[in-house]
Amino acid sequence: MQEREGVCHLPLASPITSWGMMPTPFAGPDAALDLTSLGRVVRRYVADGCDGVVVLGVVGEPATLTEA
Repeated sequence: MQEREGVCHLPLASPITSWGMMPTPFAGPDAALDLTSLGRVVRRYVADGCDGVVVLGVVGEPATLTEA
């Protein structure tokens, strides 16, 4: 452990990353996955500096999914 200017710095086992919790976009009367919007949302998260995204299960999406 290193101390500098009153701040304690602990060595990290892995780099700090930022993951966005992304709502899954659905569209149309059948509530199908909207792939166009999905791509746009992911690109936005990446452009804003996220290292990854968490999909499904964030705001209840699994309840709307069916088997393909």
